[in-house]
Amino acid sequence: MMDGLYDAGFTVPKALAKAPPTNEKKTMFYDQIVFQTKAGALDYLDAADDATNNALAGSVDLYESVYTPAQREDHKAQMAQATSSDNKSALEDPEGYFEKWRTWQFSDHFPLWVRLEVNKSGEYLESLL
Repeated sequence: MMDGLYDAGFTVPKALAKAPPTNEKKTMFYDQIVFQTKAGALDYLDAADDATNNALAGSVDLYESVYTPAQREDHKAQMAQATSSDNKSALEDPEGYFEKWRTWQFSDHFPLWVRLEVNKSGEYLESLL
C-alpha cells in the first residue's frame, strides 16, 4: 500500500520514517502520516536530524505521562469496576492487567504529528493574482 502512495507523489517525513513503532508495546507500525505537498502552498518541515528539542515530526508516548506504572494504585478502583472477562487476570497479574486496561482509557496507538510550514500564505495568495 505504501508503494502506491509513494508512486502517487506522497512522502513520509524523514523523522517519522525512522521513528520507533507506534503501538503501546513499541513492536508494530500501525499508523503513518503520508503527505502530498504543493510547493509554496503547503509544505512540511523535514530534516534527517531531529534532536528532541527541535523535532519536526514524531509520535507521543502518552504512557510516559499518564497511566504510568507508578500510577497503577491510583486507578485500582476504576480497574475493579471494569466489566471484562479479564477480571481473573486482574487478580493474578495486576501489572499486566493494568497495561491492558490503560489502553481502553486511551488507545494502544500513539498519536503522530508533523510540523507544517504555514508562513507562506501571503506569497501563495500573491501568486494567484
